[in-house]
Amino acid sequence: MAPHPGQNLVCVLLTAVALGYTSGASEESPVVVTKYGMLEGRKVSVKGTAKPVYDYLGIPFAKPPIGALRFAAPQAAEAWTGIREATSQPPGCLQDETALEALKKLITFDFASNNSSEDCLYLNVHTPVAPKDKNKRLPVMVWIHGGGFLIGSASVYDGSPLAAYEDVVVVVIQYRLGILGFISTGDEHLPGNWGMLDQVAALKWVQENIENFGGDPGLVTIFGESAGGMSVSYHLVSPLSSGLFHRAISESGTAFIKIGIQPDPKSAAQIIANATGCDTSDSQEIADCLKKLSEEELSNIVKPPEVILSVVVDGAFLHREVEQLVEAKEISSVPYLLGITNQECGWLLAKLLSPPGWEEGMDRETVESVVKNMSLINKDFLKMTIDEYLGDTQDKGRIRDLYLELFGDVIMLMPTIKFARLHRDAGNSVFLYEFQHRPSVYGNSRPDFVKSDHGDDIGFVFGAPFWTNDVKLLANVTEEELALSRTVMSYWANFAKKGNPNGEGLVLWPLYDHDEGYMQLNLKQQAGSKLKEHRVKFHLELQKQERKKRTDHLQPVVRIEDGLIRGEQQVVEGIPRAVFGYLGIPFAAPPVGALRFAPPKKPEPWTGIRNVTNHPPMCLQKVRNRLEPFPVPASEDCLYLSVYSPVHPLQQNSSLPVMVWIHGGAFILGKSSIFHGAALAGYGNVVVVVIQYRISVAGFLSTGDQYARGNFGFLDQLAALQWVQRNIREFGGNPGSVTLFGQSVGSLSVSLHTLSPLSTGLFHRAILQSGSSLMPGLVPPIPTQLAQEVAQIAGCNSTQSQLLLHCLRNKTEEEMVQITTSLNELYQLIPALIVDGHFLNDDPWKMFQKGQFQNIPILVGVTTEEVIGSLVHPEQIILRNWETGISREQIQEKINQFIKPLFGEENGALIFDEYFEDAHDCDTLKERYLDLFGDVFLTIPTLRAAQYYKDAGNPVFLYEFQHRASFYERRIPQFRRAPHAAELSFVFGGAFIPAFDVLLGNMTEAEKSLSKMVMLYWASFAWNGNPNRNDLPNWPMNSDSGKYMQFNLNLQTGNNLKKDKLKFWSNKPPKKIAKILI
Repeated sequence: MAPHPGQNLVCVLLTAVALGYTSGASEESPVVVTKYGMLEGRKVSVKGTAKPVYDYLGIPFAKPPIGALRFAAPQAAEAWTGIREATSQPPGCLQDETALEALKKLITFDFASNNSSEDCLYLNVHTPVAPKDKNKRLPVMVWIHGGGFLIGSASVYDGSPLAAYEDVVVVVIQYRLGILGFISTGDEHLPGNWGMLDQVAALKWVQENIENFGGDPGLVTIFGESAGGMSVSYHLVSPLSSGLFHRAISESGTAFIKIGIQPDPKSAAQIIANATGCDTSDSQEIADCLKKLSEEELSNIVKPPEVILSVVVDGAFLHREVEQLVEAKEISSVPYLLGITNQECGWLLAKLLSPPGWEEGMDRETVESVVKNMSLINKDFLKMTIDEYLGDTQDKGRIRDLYLELFGDVIMLMPTIKFARLHRDAGNSVFLYEFQHRPSVYGNSRPDFVKSDHGDDIGFVFGAPFWTNDVKLLANVTEEELALSRTVMSYWANFAKKGNPNGEGLVLWPLYDHDEGYMQLNLKQQAGSKLKEHRVKFHLELQKQERKKRTDHLQPVVRIEDGLIRGEQQVVEGIPRAVFGYLGIPFAAPPVGALRFAPPKKPEPWTGIRNVTNHPPMCLQKVRNRLEPFPVPASEDCLYLSVYSPVHPLQQNSSLPVMVWIHGGAFILGKSSIFHGAALAGYGNVVVVVIQYRISVAGFLSTGDQYARGNFGFLDQLAALQWVQRNIREFGGNPGSVTLFGQSVGSLSVSLHTLSPLSTGLFHRAILQSGSSLMPGLVPPIPTQLAQEVAQIAGCNSTQSQLLLHCLRNKTEEEMVQITTSLNELYQLIPALIVDGHFLNDDPWKMFQKGQFQNIPILVGVTTEEVIGSLVHPEQIILRNWETGISREQIQEKINQFIKPLFGEENGALIFDEYFEDAHDCDTLKERYLDLFGDVFLTIPTLRAAQYYKDAGNPVFLYEFQHRASFYERRIPQFRRAPHAAELSFVFGGAFIPAFDVLLGNMTEAEKSLSKMVMLYWASFAWNGNPNRNDLPNWPMNSDSGKYMQFNLNLQTGNNLKKDKLKFWSNKPPKKIAKILI
């Protein structure tokens, strides 16, 4: 076991004394003491100055990320004994070395091409401070290299001239690249961002150790170019990087570059996995397979060109999209220097992006084709953009030059200006530049039309003309270029020292304020204002028109009972009418303080206009690191609803049906942001309301008495329905025509509201999708079950009602998150319902049997494989080696564990025989096993409720959703039927909402057609209490004939859905047990 770094430092110091090491040790072989051990560096010189620099190369800042640490966050480096040699460049991180060699041919300096390796988490320190002067405290500049997150290493950048001439300590770091650094499945198995976490680890190392090299840990500047510049801007918004640096410089790269965030990491991971022979879509299996590959196998992987490996929103390094964080001013308040070259796509990037022969000239058609294929510009504005740049010129050379300008502006200029403005508007100092000098060293190796290309500023920042060590220029520079390099180094170092680049003898660099001053860096420097003003104005106007086209520039204002709200038009493909969204309207006061564990209260009115254009925070639950179109935080303050209406407030006398959605999630998870009602509202011509309600501890804890009766989540739902009655007319909705619909426990909730006397008259039709209040596990054996468990988890010393509530109400929200998360680990389904004589007068089973429910039209149905996708903890039911099959013995074990406690020992053999008597082959056993659990917990309770409704004379329309959407092929290829929730993307028209592409991918035209039919059926039911309409296949009522609709790509009717299984279970009501499936 390695010694603790603190203990090791004592050993190092003792060793240093024993070896006769003193501050006067030989400067030719300088030795420093770090937290992890002693390092022997080297003394080097640079051209033009007698001032020496001390290099310490290949210093480990983290353990080698190999073995179990592959695809894991970096861990602190191991301490060592003795003196470690630090005079050789470290191996670079694993990368495509042919690409690095190709790059060397395009640039004019040479560097050591060390072999790449997984063991690569090293950094280099270049300091002008000799060991004997270690008490000095100089500014520190930490360089993050570029290379598209695919190539690059510390050996390419010699920081000695910058250190010598400007009296700063330069640190050059490495980080994992490509697959090892940035692959992600968007979940806990491969959350991604390893390369960014390596950078954070290097910055922490600097904080711990840089004083030993003469650096000031309180004065750290991070700087980088291209992907390194992007990295710098990510650190500005990452909570993990906060406090680790104090200035920031981005050269030709910010996080707003289009490839900056990977929107669909799971799909990218699957493509890479398939390319490696890991042919699976399961995240765990992808991770396991990639971890087993050798380093050689990994290095031989050819990344498919369509795959972007970049940063992801993982909930740790990045909590939200960068734009959301910056606009919310969740950004480090540090000075920021950033800029571009004057031809970012002049040569290196142009050779990557352009068709063969582009250097000789291009015609208009070729430019249009290339720009269209790159998808960098909205297709609706492609012609306008081409016209803006090319005008009416026919000269092929001129067209080529304008094409290069267009690409540079879109890829680099606008992302840089956007970040500069937002950082400025957040109240921070910003300095902007354009580097304009074409290095003379390129001579005739580049065509004359190339100006200052992407990366051409790097050599001047690092003092390349003064290099004499491991990196060398391959050509001479002019005296003017020597002076320019000195000037640039001075500007950068001044910024590192005081957060302002200006200094004695330098041309004044203006602050980037609202006059938008900037510095033109050329052989002669000159301040300018409004960089590329004409082009920036054009692109800003283009963005404005895009927003206008997307929203029709309509931000409707509606007056509701509590005040004015402003929504915005929603983006939905192909809808016959505009839809307006009002997201996050409070329907109750925040349930905090004294209102924690209390029925909901009306919200406080507000003055002015309240913007309701962002999805609200979800109710307290674990934030899962999953790719989502609209990620939101969790909060106790969560009693909001969203309204989607095809009626503009200026339209008068509209009175459309209203559809109120209750989400599922086992009363453990769920939120409104993933149920976007715009497509359903637009295609169905209905007003859609999506509500939230308290879940888990906050929603359903009960002390069994008047102090906390429980059912708070159901009372929240009730309060939302009451809000609809009072306010929905303002959105064009008819409060006398409300359909309540939900899925899973949302459907369960709908069925409870058909039973509750409090809900009578608040809705007029009901849609139950895969759930009813006859589901096992809903009612706990004793009302105080959750209270007792929560008391123990929370460390409350008493379960006496008032004392327990006092204890819990004094917990912070963060503590409630931990309590909620701990409780949720104990349940597949929260036993939410308390028969309290208020919300519900009796047990749901008894009320159904007595027909004590509303006499309203019912639309109800199930999917073909309900158990898949319905479990919060699927590992309890789905064996890890599912593909290899399941034995009859394993099935019997699961029946004994989970089914017999519900239905009694006497029914165990009957149940086994009913499902498995004639099943012996692997596929049949697996299918029947899934049928059993789906039937018991979802299908039969739903169909039994339908039977009760029908027998009481309610009009009932029954369905089975059978289509397995194409996106499931990459998510759960091992399950071949329609899982739980399979219908949701069709009911809500997710295929027509661009933001949901990250979840659904490209659904087929046949699937889009099915989605339109489903939405029309649901909306017709909301209109008439009958789903039928003239342009759809007839859906018969589920009368004595037992007919139902089978939803597949080809619709058809069926008879007597699961009739035999309904009969089998008819005399086997489940018992009340504390927990199901756990």
